[in-house]
Amino acid sequence: MKNIVKFIVTFNLIFLFMFCFCISTFKLNIKNNHKSSNTAHAFSESSCYAKITTDCNFYKSSNIEDNSLTNIYFLIPNSYFICVIEQNTSFIKARYLNFVGYCNASLVSIVSFRPQKPYLTDVFFNLSASSGTQLRTSPEIKSDNILTTIPAATENLKYIAEIIGETPSGGSSNIWYYTEFSPAYSPTEVYYGYVYSDRVSTKPMITPNLEVDLEENPSDNLTSNSAEAEYETAIISDKLKLTLIFLMCLPIITIFIIILVKHKLNLKHKLAETNQNISLNNQPKSNYVKQNKSNINTKAPIKLFKNKPFYKKQKPKVNLFSSKEFSIEDLDETDDLL
Repeated sequence: MKNIVKFIVTFNLIFLFMFCFCISTFKLNIKNNHKSSNTAHAFSESSCYAKITTDCNFYKSSNIEDNSLTNIYFLIPNSYFICVIEQNTSFIKARYLNFVGYCNASLVSIVSFRPQKPYLTDVFFNLSASSGTQLRTSPEIKSDNILTTIPAATENLKYIAEIIGETPSGGSSNIWYYTEFSPAYSPTEVYYGYVYSDRVSTKPMITPNLEVDLEENPSDNLTSNSAEAEYETAIISDKLKLTLIFLMCLPIITIFIIILVKHKLNLKHKLAETNQNISLNNQPKSNYVKQNKSNINTKAPIKLFKNKPFYKKQKPKVNLFSSKEFSIEDLDETDDLL
């Protein structure tokens, strides 16, 4: 019983230590998340994004001196951002949407915050109803750069960016739109290419990105931080949830196991006593007598005399008065009766 008590005490101490450790880790994670949300200008975030200060070509290779149409993705509009991957004195390797390319380092500015919507998204346009157009791999008219044909009056083509390309014969502009297109007959296929702007019926509406450093707007920063803090405090990782649940259930499981083991030991002890009593009852009498004789103390004191009746012989009494002849000499000298 003492061993069981020691085990329970030791287990409870270990459980308390682990539970306190998990709670402290959980609080530290919340604190760190809250700190990261409130200090968006931390070093890990400050060097991550750069703002486009002037419409900037997004090149396919690090050779930003090559302005050929096959080496440029598109123009990134002013006021939007790129996610910096690598910095160089003359160029910056970065990601814009799902594209990785290079920008002129003199046309961007590293920011000290993480923008909420760094890229231009949710911009669409429609094709003219008079005729369709070809989706091309480069913003120029060639016979070998056609990806697919887009039917006339196609709506909601996704606009990504624009580029200055070739002016086709009979055209009025050198602007091409870099777009994403999925044909109706095969929605799983996705094409990225260039559409000539004269084939468009509705021009894409582009609004500037007005995001600035949160430190410049303390009131907005305070509001957003309070909302994010409430959100962060409600987040618990799955691993931490499982750990806390396990720790909460572990004492109950342990107590149940201890009770079960103790119950089994009691049953085993009772069964042993029952079997012993049954074995004694089933023994023959001769064995029982022998067993009882074995319990007799053989070292008891030995009697020297046999238990025979002992009778003391009585001396005959002398009647002095019945004797006829009586003299004073018959008395003893020591007799005091006279």
